[in-house]
Amino acid sequence: MTAPPNGRPGPPVLQGAELALGYAGLAGLYAQLEADVAADTLDCAWNAGIRRFDTAPF
Repeated sequence: MTAPPNGRPGPPVLQGAELALGYAGLAGLYAQLEADVAADTLDCAWNAGIRRFDTAPF
């Protein structure tokens, strides 16, 4: 058995897929959210390597 192209066992990984963070929950669509919690969430996402942010209102 040979290793998959990504070198990891398990199912194939989508090539070119990116993880994104949606802003709807941070903007209060579902419930009120404190500004510092929203800012901390964005900081954590950035520090985790997320560079795609969905800013559409709906």
